[in-house]
Amino acid sequence: MKPKPAPQPEFVLESPPVKSAGVEPKISSLLNAAKVRRYALDLAERERHHHFTAVSVEFIQRIEAKLKNLIRDEVRRHPSRGKRLS
Repeated sequence: MKPKPAPQPEFVLESPPVKSAGVEPKISSLLNAAKVRRYALDLAERERHHHFTAVSVEFIQRIEAKLKNLIRDEVRRHPSRGKRLS
């Protein structure tokens, strides 16, 4: 008798999202703004000659929009088989 494979961790939504034509599910934020600011300022300190001291709200919103578009593209490209996005 074969041993059962170890379960793989996965992110499960509490309830399936309601499909609407072109409407994105309401999620407050996918990012931790404080960590994004810290990462951007640390990276700028290492990579740039100019010393930045702050990160604008527009910068955070732009990064979040790019992340959402990246996730949306990955979901759309994923083959329609199985139950897990991988």
